[in-house]
Amino acid sequence: MIDFPDRQYWERRERQALKSAERAQDGQARRAHREMAQRYSVMAHDGELADSTIPERG
Repeated sequence: MIDFPDRQYWERRERQALKSAERAQDGQARRAHREMAQRYSVMAHDGELADSTIPERG
C-alpha cells in the first residue's frame, strides 16, 4: 500500500467523524458524520481518488 503524505491526518479525521456519529442523537447528523468518515477513509488510502471525494463549494 502506498503511504500518502497526509494519511495519518485523514485517518485521524476518519476516527473523529466516526466517534461524532456515535455520539450524535440526530439521524441526519449521524449520517453526515458517517459520510465524512467514508470520504476521509478514501483520502487516507487513495490519493488519486481524494480530489473526487471533496465536495466543491458553490
